[in-house]
Amino acid sequence: MTTPRMAPSLAKRFRSGRVSLDFAHTAATDEWIEPELIGDAAGLERWLGHVLRPMRITTATPAGTRDNDDPTTSADLTTIADLTTSARPTDEVTAAHELRGAILRLARILSRDNDVDDLPGVDVETVNRYAASPPPAPRMAVDGTAAATTATVPQALSVLARDAVDLFTGPLAHRIRECEADGCAFLFVDASRPGTRRWCSMERCGNLLKVRKHRSTTTP
Repeated sequence: MTTPRMAPSLAKRFRSGRVSLDFAHTAATDEWIEPELIGDAAGLERWLGHVLRPMRITTATPAGTRDNDDPTTSADLTTIADLTTSARPTDEVTAAHELRGAILRLARILSRDNDVDDLPGVDVETVNRYAASPPPAPRMAVDGTAAATTATVPQALSVLARDAVDLFTGPLAHRIRECEADGCAFLFVDASRPGTRRWCSMERCGNLLKVRKHRSTTTP
């Protein structure tokens, strides 16, 4: 099985600095993002396989494609394993959308209020629930490099949720920014030393704004 590849033009759109924020932007936020990058199992596998390399992602058999009497169907379609809560999606795409929405809402709040005292409990619980699922075990190749690991979607979502927890509870939480360019709501982590970065990327929005400003000052 080969790792799904994403078009270079698409890959360049993810410049947030954290994989959990990249994941949060797989749905439309402005004209730069495709309407839906993980709208089905194939899209989900492709995106996860691209950003979590060298993991190889395996998706469950879509609901409705197996005989109802098959005793393995329910287990195969369980999205989050070994959790006590019963309120969990059983479709992997739905699960991904649930986690994505929670991460995006929390990140948006933190980007606008660094001193927030009370984050939405439902979203916090959602992220914690997915983070509680065990991630894939790392593997080493005989040449000492990281070997490809086959991961299920629940394991991949756990990696994303854990990255979000680390970001939201760590020293970079106050560095989550929202791009200041008109028409762009992209979130990113400001890793600049002074902490004054304004745009998601110079290539994406910074140069465009500079060109517009220049034209406005030179046009009679």
